[in-house]
Amino acid sequence: MIPSPIDAWPRKLFGRFDMDETHVSTPNENRLREFIREHNLTIINESKYAPISMRRKVYHIPAQIELTLKRKQHIFRVLQD
Repeated sequence: MIPSPIDAWPRKLFGRFDMDETHVSTPNENRLREFIREHNLTIINESKYAPISMRRKVYHIPAQIELTLKRKQHIFRVLQD
Protein backbone atom coordinates (compact mmCIF):
# COMPACT_ATOMS: atom_id res chain seq x y z
CA MET A 1 0.00 0.00 0.00
CA ILE A 2 1.43 3.33 -1.04
CA PRO A 3 -0.01 6.62 0.26
CA SER A 4 1.18 9.71 -1.57
CA PRO A 5 0.12 13.35 -1.72
CA ILE A 6 -0.94 14.30 -5.24
CA ASP A 7 -0.86 17.60 -7.05
CA ALA A 8 -4.59 18.27 -7.45
CA TRP A 9 -6.84 21.25 -6.67
CA PRO A 10 -6.76 20.78 -2.84
CA ARG A 11 -2.96 20.81 -2.94
CA LYS A 12 -2.96 24.04 -4.90
CA LEU A 13 -5.30 25.70 -2.39
CA PHE A 14 -3.99 24.30 0.90
CA GLY A 15 -0.48 23.09 0.07
CA ARG A 16 1.19 25.96 1.87
CA PHE A 17 -0.15 24.59 5.17
CA ASP A 18 1.52 21.19 4.64
CA MET A 19 4.46 21.12 7.03
CA ASP A 20 5.49 17.50 6.37
CA GLU A 21 9.19 17.52 5.44
CA THR A 22 8.84 14.33 3.35
CA HIS A 23 6.54 16.06 0.84
CA VAL A 24 9.43 17.57 -1.10
CA SER A 25 8.00 16.76 -4.51
CA THR A 26 4.34 16.01 -5.09
CA PRO A 27 3.60 14.00 -8.26
CA ASN A 28 0.49 14.58 -10.27
CA GLU A 29 -1.82 11.62 -10.69
CA ASN A 30 -0.99 11.05 -14.36
CA ARG A 31 2.75 10.85 -13.64
CA LEU A 32 2.09 8.42 -10.79
CA ARG A 33 0.01 6.16 -13.06
CA GLU A 34 2.69 6.33 -15.76
CA PHE A 35 5.32 5.25 -13.21
CA ILE A 36 3.11 2.30 -12.16
CA ARG A 37 2.65 1.21 -15.77
CA GLU A 38 6.38 1.55 -16.56
CA HIS A 39 7.28 -0.69 -13.63
CA ASN A 40 4.83 -3.41 -14.63
CA LEU A 41 2.46 -2.97 -11.67
CA THR A 42 -1.32 -3.23 -11.42
CA ILE A 43 -3.56 -1.15 -9.19
CA ILE A 44 -5.69 -3.42 -7.02
CA ASN A 45 -7.34 -0.77 -4.87
CA GLU A 46 -7.35 3.02 -4.95
CA SER A 47 -8.81 5.68 -2.66
CA LYS A 48 -8.51 9.45 -2.63
CA TYR A 49 -8.91 11.45 0.54
CA ALA A 50 -7.87 14.49 2.51
CA PRO A 51 -5.99 13.57 5.69
CA ILE A 52 -7.38 15.50 8.65
CA SER A 53 -5.13 13.90 11.26
CA MET A 54 -3.12 10.70 11.56
CA ARG A 55 -6.31 8.68 12.08
CA ARG A 56 -9.02 10.57 10.23
CA LYS A 57 -9.64 10.89 6.51
CA VAL A 58 -12.25 12.72 4.47
CA TYR A 59 -12.83 10.58 1.38
CA HIS A 60 -13.48 11.84 -2.18
CA ILE A 61 -11.30 14.94 -1.74
CA PRO A 62 -8.21 14.29 -3.89
CA ALA A 63 -5.46 15.68 -1.66
CA GLN A 64 -3.80 12.30 -1.18
CA ILE A 65 -4.07 8.99 -2.98
CA GLU A 66 -3.59 5.55 -1.47
CA LEU A 67 -2.80 2.71 -3.85
CA THR A 68 -2.53 -1.01 -3.32
CA LEU A 69 -0.30 -2.41 -6.05
CA LYS A 70 0.55 -5.84 -7.38
CA ARG A 71 3.27 -6.86 -9.78
CA LYS A 72 1.93 -8.20 -13.07
CA GLN A 73 2.63 -11.83 -13.85
CA HIS A 74 4.60 -12.59 -16.98
CA ILE A 75 3.39 -15.44 -19.10
CA PHE A 76 6.00 -16.86 -21.42
CA ARG A 77 5.12 -19.08 -24.32
CA VAL A 78 7.47 -21.81 -25.36
CA LEU A 79 7.60 -22.05 -29.10
CA GLN A 80 8.01 -25.54 -30.46
CA ASP A 81 9.04 -26.51 -33.98
